[in-house]
Amino acid sequence: MERWQNIHNVVVVGLGITGLSVVKHLRKTQPQLTVKVIDTRDNPPGAERLPEQVELHRGGWNTQWLAEADLVVTNPGIALATPEIQTVLVKGTPVVGDIELFAWAVNKPVVAITGSNGKSTVTDLTGVMAKAAGLTVGVGGNIGVPALELLEQDADLYVLELSSFQLETTSSLKLKAAAFLNLSEDHMDRYEGMADYRAAKLRIFDHAELAVVNRDDQETYPEVEMPVVTFGSDEQAYGLEVDGSRTWLLDHGQRIIASDELKLVGKHNLANALVVLALLKAAGVDYHNALNALKNYTGLTHRCQVVADNRGVKWVNDSKATNIA
Repeated sequence: MERWQNIHNVVVVGLGITGLSVVKHLRKTQPQLTVKVIDTRDNPPGAERLPEQVELHRGGWNTQWLAEADLVVTNPGIALATPEIQTVLVKGTPVVGDIELFAWAVNKPVVAITGSNGKSTVTDLTGVMAKAAGLTVGVGGNIGVPALELLEQDADLYVLELSSFQLETTSSLKLKAAAFLNLSEDHMDRYEGMADYRAAKLRIFDHAELAVVNRDDQETYPEVEMPVVTFGSDEQAYGLEVDGSRTWLLDHGQRIIASDELKLVGKHNLANALVVLALLKAAGVDYHNALNALKNYTGLTHRCQVVADNRGVKWVNDSKATNIA
């Protein structure tokens, strides 16, 4: 493959499950490469699982390895502003993440989700409904399974949750649809401000065929002209219709399902469900065959999950929520 023609030495920065998935993928798909790993921790997780042919430098940086690298694959937890990474970038050596390697290798449709809140639920539910519709689905990225591990099993559709950190080092991920759910202040220790944080999130649209954006949050809209579909709390596009005591989920005016048929709780989860419908339709999945899965979906553990329903009183576990919003 052309991408690998002039690449001989690869340095993986950061071990853990993501770093291990990168090493495994490279050794399987590009066995001609020399792969080395740098981890600044003294006892990096997963070190004992590294193949003996892969050298590990631990407890600090190895600037010589970085200088000799043709490609650096960095962990999303390591900021591009890190001086050692900046030195690599100034030299002109490509710095990518595991999602970019996934983009180079994948040959099936992909949808992806980002946002400050709700992305794990949307990612998981998209996978659940796609499976219920009869597809073989790979679900992962920032949630659960590293993206590169998903490629070990063939799938009809891949569903990725992507963080802003992952998107910083991703530049060629082709998507059937990309959803940007919302934007609220987060990771301000990493970014110069909200505009910088938003710019990282917006990278999800760079090679997407369709943008799924939040009508109630203009910050989620792409800066470039491209096909867009919206979701929100009114009756437009993917929206909500209040009829007496019932609230209906709408797909461009068509009633799909009533909120009281769902086990999910909270208006934000109705918005999440609308996003899932939009993503599935964009990927060519007939979600009508999976509405039972939507009805019975209770959410991810500790995220607005109904744990009991007693005489109309619902008890909800939301202990995993990471943001105030």
